[in-house]
Amino acid sequence: MAERAALGAVSGNVIDRAGFAITSIHPTSLLGPILLPPRSPRDFNAFNRMISKLLMGAFAHGLPPNEPFGWADVRDVALAHVRALETPAVADQRITISAGKCDYNEICEIVRRVSPEYATRMPPASAPDDESLRDKANGVDAGHSLELVDLNCRPLLDSVTDVVRSLESAGVVKPPSGQTLEEVLEHFLRQD
Repeated sequence: MAERAALGAVSGNVIDRAGFAITSIHPTSLLGPILLPPRSPRDFNAFNRMISKLLMGAFAHGLPPNEPFGWADVRDVALAHVRALETPAVADQRITISAGKCDYNEICEIVRRVSPEYATRMPPASAPDDESLRDKANGVDAGHSLELVDLNCRPLLDSVTDVVRSLESAGVVKPPSGQTLEEVLEHFLRQD
């Protein structure tokens, strides 16, 4: 809606066009490290909330439906905004930011690899999803947009690792330490 209103203002000559351009940045699902400790689980975006619940064991008995989805790291999206301001060629463009596709199984595998201390809270490993499903899901081709803003997105491994470390640093999650899963979840839900 905001993009439509801005474009409408420019095309309706509400704003003087001299030296003014509108470039809109459209990321897919966002993840990335948190900067401030959250006051409640509602302070997270959906992706980071899912990772925090995963680390606390909420999905220990199974994952939600596992369809691949497009993702982007919030730091790459921030850099795309800066590059769009600095790059005249992107004036009046729509820039799509996506680092690729992933699914919950892939995120679980990364957490198991980089933070094995959470293994007891993780769902059982499952077979890789059908690659043809992955190819069809969320068919976002951001290649041209990424070239326009000269952006190489960071890999999922780095993004998920940084989310886990930031959640630990903020005290949102702690590796298993004798607390029962119910105690950990009760603490998290009380904040909601």
